[in-house]
Amino acid sequence: MNYFKYYIDDILPSLDRFIKQKQLTDCLNCLELLGYSGDAAITLLAYLQQREVEA
Repeated sequence: MNYFKYYIDDILPSLDRFIKQKQLTDCLNCLELLGYSGDAAITLLAYLQQREVEA
């Protein structure tokens, strides 16, 4: 079985792109790789989306 190590610098650009493209499932997958899950991931995603709207 192979295990992959993900680095935050690898994931954040994808997360930003997914938010801009409104690909919410992919955003949640990225957040899970960063250690967020459940309500914490959804809350953080909502915050990041709001930040994107304000920018």
